[in-house]
Amino acid sequence: MAVLNKDDFYYLNTTTGWGTPPIKEKRPDTYFWSIRDFSESDCYYFEFKHGDAFDVFPIETLIAPDALLRIKNKEVMLIVCNSHEAFHGVVEGLYQSLVLRTGIPPEQIVLMSESADILTEIKRVSTIHNVGEIKAEWVRVFEADVQGQKNRLLDTGQVLPTLVDKDYPKKFINFNRRWRPHRPALVSLLFASDLFKYGHISLGESDDAKSWNTVFKAVKHYHRKNVVFSEILNQFEEQIINLPPLYIDSTDLVTNRAWLDETTDYLYSSTYFSVVTETNFYTVDSFETGRFLSEKTFKPIAQQHPFIIVSVPKMLETLRSLGYKTFSPWIDENYDNELDDSIRLLKIVDEIKRLSELTPAELTVFLDNTREICEFNLAVLMSKTHFITKLN
Repeated sequence: MAVLNKDDFYYLNTTTGWGTPPIKEKRPDTYFWSIRDFSESDCYYFEFKHGDAFDVFPIETLIAPDALLRIKNKEVMLIVCNSHEAFHGVVEGLYQSLVLRTGIPPEQIVLMSESADILTEIKRVSTIHNVGEIKAEWVRVFEADVQGQKNRLLDTGQVLPTLVDKDYPKKFINFNRRWRPHRPALVSLLFASDLFKYGHISLGESDDAKSWNTVFKAVKHYHRKNVVFSEILNQFEEQIINLPPLYIDSTDLVTNRAWLDETTDYLYSSTYFSVVTETNFYTVDSFETGRFLSEKTFKPIAQQHPFIIVSVPKMLETLRSLGYKTFSPWIDENYDNELDDSIRLLKIVDEIKRLSELTPAELTVFLDNTREICEFNLAVLMSKTHFITKLN
């Protein structure tokens, strides 16, 4: 049993974002050869980014006719990997281009996704079209990546001193790069709550070319139904849209830094918690709503730093399902159960404020108790050998 196109598979990217044509790139290797067992059955394997990948590049142009026939005859599997992404929107595209148009039996298709909730979308789409379910696997490439990066740092003898009982002029770190709407919404609340003085916060020019002038109106729209949130945004609007670019370790917020970098060690050792703004946050249909654990979450685990996750509900529950501990009662994690996006973000900012204003005695208790959890979580991360969960 093997990957039949292991030395000759494609990565398909139909929306590059830079005005360039769609990309069909042959690749000789992939990270998944080392973290997934492909021995269960013969298969053809492809990586793709967007749901129209197999419309722009039809499957019959990527493999030979006899290979496609073998898939249809249920002799061979087709594995399609939405590598490093958690897009629920790809499911409809796969059904349209592979199942409905091409006639591949859905049970012969495996979708690898970074979304822990991708099976929910598969069930929804399969019901709409009255066909069977494609198979799903929840992959965690970022967890594996951060583990490998931490191993390399440990091999150099580097030990990062975190959660030392001392005075902390700055209390938290909040890295932001792309201007996903919940990030400027959070930064707006941090500013209005006078919490800039406590945090290392980044939000400047990124590769999405957005700014306060282009996003603030949308932020107000998303939170218009919450009176408290709306009043805050209206009261501080002029000051917020005139905020200068916010930088921490670098003025380059265009380059993706999805890796552990010792140049940021001082940020972790000079603060006592992280505010992690994950990729997805809003729960309404126009947004990606899957629980997506990126490097943003696994970095503070590797750096032994307590954290609050700004994301969709039940993210902490997802982490616990992987064997990690979270920080209740030392951090109030009730926000993780809040379904209302505005209320969830307000709860998060209230907890950031509380943690930032701990008395010296309260801080000592916090450090003593969260240090043990951080040590446990690092041990879990470094002992991991499986980074893929079958969802069906």
